Amino acid sequence: ALTVSQNAEDKLSAWVDTRPSSAVSGTAELYDRLMSEDENKNCMSLQIGDYIPDFVAQSTRGEIDLHVAVDGAWSLVYICPRSFDAVASSDLATLAKMSEELSTELKVRRFAVSCDALPSIERWKKDIQELLDCVIDFPIIADLDAHIVKKFGLVRHDEDACAVRALVPASLLVLADPQRRIQLLIQYTNCVGHNFEELIRSIEAIQLSYQHPLLATRANWMSGDDVFISSDISFTQAKTQFPKGMVQIRPWFRLTSAPTEIDQHGDDDSATIGTGVSHHSHSLSGGRTQDDQALTIKDNLLLPSSLE
Repeated sequence: ALTVSQNAEDKLSAWVDTRPSSAVSGTAELYDRLMSEDENKNCMSLQIGDYIPDFVAQSTRGEIDLHVAVDGAWSLVYICPRSFDAVASSDLATLAKMSEELSTELKVRRFAVSCDALPSIERWKKDIQELLDCVIDFPIIADLDAHIVKKFGLVRHDEDACAVRALVPASLLVLADPQRRIQLLIQYTNCVGHNFEELIRSIEAIQLSYQHPLLATRANWMSGDDVFISSDISFTQAKTQFPKGMVQIRPWFRLTSAPTEIDQHGDDDSATIGTGVSHHSHSLSGGRTQDDQALTIKDNLLLPSSLE
């Protein structure tokens, strides 16, 4: 992906190439305008697959260079527009209390950003820990001028006011993979706290598909449920890839059991996938045989009666 400055330079080069030399005056002003346009576009939105924005800033745990801090690991950034907010406080407390699930089990590094000065954030952190009985064991990054928040798209790009006065009234959760590419974006209005159980479920599903690109998860999937096999490979290839168990209802609708939890988290290269349709209580198969698999899938996914 091109950086902001690279985009501006490319636009400028393209413009210069189509103009006579006599017309190429004031290029510095043009470059500044193109840079400004790119910055505004960069603030409009982040998308899945984009690199997570980089920055260097002070935090409750010292200076943070985000791309250095997250390199090679899964990372989660929580962004709120202000400190001393009850909803944001509950979000941070829950994020802290889920240290075991996020840091230990899912290997996700956590960060938070607030548009406030560091001394104020330190006082807020103390209040949260006292009020909500938690230990915030991850850095909260100070973003007094909203420069970081702007990179994450929480500043309205169509307003002339300074960034702090043009904040979007929302909080944001951003998950990035070990290559620093965004895999999940969850934005809530300020008056609603995040659903961290859904966050855990989403991270588990994303990590599963990240490690096993041929697998995908259904609506309301939970860890241990059966998974879909990609239709990008043929039936013969799928049978080869999943020799111990696969159910095909349609060429694009195939099921197998989920990888083991250890393999899902990348801690055991010897673990296998496709070990047969699972017997998990929430799975699509429900522990039934392949002969009555179509009926089970209909029950769980509300498919047409023709699959019975």
